[in-house]
Amino acid sequence: MSCTDCHSGKDTTGGHSNRTIGRHVARVACQTCHIPIFAKNADNTIATEETEIHRDWQQPHPTASGVIHPKPTMAGNLYPTYKWWNGTSSSYLLYDRVASPIPTTIPTSAPNGSVNNDGSKLYPFKYKTAFQPLNSSTNELIALDTSVYFSTGNFVDATETNAAVTTADVKASNGVVHIINKVLLPQEVLDILNPPVPNIVETAQSVEDLSLLVAALIQADAGLVGVLSGDGPFTVFAPSNAAFAALLDALGNDYNSLADFDTDEEKALLARVLTYHVVAGAAVASTDLTNHQELMTVQGESLFAILGHGVQIRDKSAVDANVTTADVMASNGIVHIVDKVLQTQEIVDILNPSH
Repeated sequence: MSCTDCHSGKDTTGGHSNRTIGRHVARVACQTCHIPIFAKNADNTIATEETEIHRDWQQPHPTASGVIHPKPTMAGNLYPTYKWWNGTSSSYLLYDRVASPIPTTIPTSAPNGSVNNDGSKLYPFKYKTAFQPLNSSTNELIALDTSVYFSTGNFVDATETNAAVTTADVKASNGVVHIINKVLLPQEVLDILNPPVPNIVETAQSVEDLSLLVAALIQADAGLVGVLSGDGPFTVFAPSNAAFAALLDALGNDYNSLADFDTDEEKALLARVLTYHVVAGAAVASTDLTNHQELMTVQGESLFAILGHGVQIRDKSAVDANVTTADVMASNGIVHIVDKVLQTQEIVDILNPSH
């Protein structure tokens, strides 16, 4: 059964030329007719289009980038569930108490409305479920510390469970004692147990062989330290100290150190070289790369991944860089240490003026 079985006007070039269809607009949302299926496989691709329909926080699911996510259940070609909706929703929020007895399924968010409510329209919904932790002693939904879960996959440690008083008002000569079911931890101890993951700049600062990269980011004076300390995600190909030394040597006597990039033009050149090592918008692990995969850099020119003999990165020169240390995770991306400063076309032309 489709709209056009009863409403032939839907097929006309004039759209809703059939007056009967027009009467439905006040009570039937446009999406109801125009989105008959969620995650429909496109006719012009062989790819399977899928959407997440369930998330299991009890089953950690490592990703290629090293971040641990809850195990997802994916599906495609889903028929909607139709509900009357007046634009508002009822929700269970974290730490809200769930009514007893605890139901098997708790609607953490559901549309409000009914057929008898003039302000409601019929809408298509895709329902998504999840295993969400619940404190059975208080019937409260529990928040997950996702930073702990994403790095360890430990469901129990990631639950920010409040301590419950199991025995109250135990009198003593100098006060009163309440027995609780959990050791209370100050923030200092939590930080020791779950040390924060450094960002890309902090990661580079912690690696002795990347000290020249850090110096170059500062010398370029283009705000790159701030950018690479930001949210990301970024993929950074980080040249080793020997790689920077080799570039300085190739540039000749005018560049004995990074400090020799001292004019505005030279600092801008250095910034362009550095941003040629950065891919924004994704943390691409070495295991996610495919042979001859193009990587668009912040500088604007492309790099290419070359696989077969380890992982190599192809720049504009004739010599590929080798990834010597792959997949160094940071809070805002991933770092791959390479044995060469990647050369833009501009640098290639400087080093080979006769060409």
